[in-house]
Amino acid sequence: MSSLSVVVVNPIKAKIEELELDVSIRENHTFDNEVTQYPVETGGTITDHIVNKPDQLSIEGFVTNSPVRIIEQSSTSRSGDRSDRVLVALDVLRRIRSEKEIVTVVTGLQTYTDMALVKLSIPRDSGRGNALWFTADFTKIQFVKSQTVAISNVKDVNGAKTQAAPIQDNGRKSTTDPSTQQADSGTFLYNQLLRTQ
Repeated sequence: MSSLSVVVVNPIKAKIEELELDVSIRENHTFDNEVTQYPVETGGTITDHIVNKPDQLSIEGFVTNSPVRIIEQSSTSRSGDRSDRVLVALDVLRRIRSEKEIVTVVTGLQTYTDMALVKLSIPRDSGRGNALWFTADFTKIQFVKSQTVAISNVKDVNGAKTQAAPIQDNGRKSTTDPSTQQADSGTFLYNQLLRTQ
């Protein structure tokens, strides 16, 4: 009779901040770009017309009170740990959402830093028992640094000042000579009267 041996070496467990998932059922890694809808001039730099949108991650997983653990020789037994992992996991996820925490999410493909929880969905039904099944959607926050720079009085290459002249209120001005305008309208009316007679 043959025997079957399974060896698992350092499996990567999905984590959301300090919350270790029992299983990550499904992960959806999204890397979008926004591309211009307008024509691009030939010879132009195409990278100016494509904008990287923030990374997005959707992770579907669950946490139970009796997780499957891989026992390593150097690890200690966790049989004394009697905490309710489902309630702790729910508290962690709700805290991340309500406190608007920026978190690190570890998946099988990569580790995401600076992630914000966009949506948390927790379906419940009779077939799932006392496990916490959830879907969590994250978006990467892109941080920038602003800097203030002092600019001295600048002149252009011809020596002219680059500042505009102060605004002056010159009042209302007519664009035509009023005496000509009245004469023209009066002549027009006079000619109309002569035609009707």
